[in-house]
Amino acid sequence: MNREIALNSLYTQFDQSANQFCEHTHGIFCEISSEYKGEEKPQNLKYRFARIYYHSFVAEFKYTAHGSMGTVNSVLECLIYLDKSLIDPPILLPFLVDVCDLDTVSPLFVPLISNAEGMRQAFDCIGNVLHSMLDEITAISLDVDRKTNILQSFINELFLIFDVTPTHTPAGSYGLPEDFFTHVSYFYTYFTLRYTSAAFLNWIKGNRPLAIKQLSKTKKMTGYERRLLRLWNTEAAIELPDLSAIHKNAGSYNKIGVEKTSFKEFSTLLLSWIPLSIGTSLIYGAFYFSLMLIESRASVYLMGPENNLPFCICCGFITALGISYFTRFHFYRRLHKKDYERYCEMNYIQNGGGEDKLMKGFLCVLFAIGVCGCILFSRWNINFLSDGFIDNTSFFSLRGEYHSYSEVERVYYKPDRINGLGETIEYPSYVLVLTDGNEIDFYEYDGIENYEDDLLAFLREKGIPIDP
Repeated sequence: MNREIALNSLYTQFDQSANQFCEHTHGIFCEISSEYKGEEKPQNLKYRFARIYYHSFVAEFKYTAHGSMGTVNSVLECLIYLDKSLIDPPILLPFLVDVCDLDTVSPLFVPLISNAEGMRQAFDCIGNVLHSMLDEITAISLDVDRKTNILQSFINELFLIFDVTPTHTPAGSYGLPEDFFTHVSYFYTYFTLRYTSAAFLNWIKGNRPLAIKQLSKTKKMTGYERRLLRLWNTEAAIELPDLSAIHKNAGSYNKIGVEKTSFKEFSTLLLSWIPLSIGTSLIYGAFYFSLMLIESRASVYLMGPENNLPFCICCGFITALGISYFTRFHFYRRLHKKDYERYCEMNYIQNGGGEDKLMKGFLCVLFAIGVCGCILFSRWNINFLSDGFIDNTSFFSLRGEYHSYSEVERVYYKPDRINGLGETIEYPSYVLVLTDGNEIDFYEYDGIENYEDDLLAFLREKGIPIDP
């Protein structure tokens, strides 16, 4: 399933539903607009708006592609401008529902819309409530005093929620601080997050008792929330509108409104990581061995790189994690065909273009670290040449320090050593002593069985004393 095709299908349904609602409710015209983060691509969409103009007010359907902090995504809501000039701040539909004394349990913020059917259901859910209120909203917008009072009540509720102190400003400004419109988008974003929180998700999922318990703990409840809590607490059965596509997606979230860890996704990641790790490790291994060959061209004995090979393989395993992000769909389709389509849809609404760029950058960093690691680990060695040796035992040293064999005082056998716990452990090795007193313990670079015969014989030929 192609991401752009899937997302465009979602946005096309938004446009169609908005235009159909405009036609059905005798709106004057419908204006569609979008806001992107970066290039105008479906995966970069931030918001999509459908402003439906009526004779005295404007209804705005707002689609939020990605919620604040990535909690709940793909949300549809509605705001009302009580004046066609769009000068005054728009009013949230839930507030108008409360002001108009309308008892409705239909979700007025519908999250987790992952396909065209879900978008259609979300529009029907919110649109039916708005449709039932159109006459009342028209009456409010035509009554100047009533409109002013409702706007003031809405703003006062904002002040209460956000602890804002009204200012003494000219009439008509509703006591708004001068910089209110600079930050107004944050206020509405907050309500998008608030009205798609755990209580509302659990209500959509049908867990009524838990939704009541969570909403009742809300501090500084809005009038709409108090009304909703009263309705939820009634003993009568409540039937929600058809939100079957949303209900299925909401099932992937736990009781506190956080997405569950999917065993299928985790197992797919793990199973894909294994073959990817083998492939990347082989690539890094081939690169590492080519560096070793270059390093050992004039060597009599190269000590160190073979011991460091496991570190190089680790780079392959880590890089495979980054690659698995881009191959996850391929492996999921092979392992879980029945759930593949919904898995793609949920991923598409959760991860925007920013996440892809971030992961590409992260993968480049992992690859650069892997390459640099291979180079440094291959150079972390002691290279014995025919006329001297290069001491490259400093990890970040690429050239090392050359010593002729005349600078070597002796080589002695070290039968054991003391570990970090102060315990003596029997791990023998040989130690090379320079005339300046510095010592190089071969233990850290090679096993004694690998060099004891050939290297020590060569050093004896060079006239270096080997202490038993």
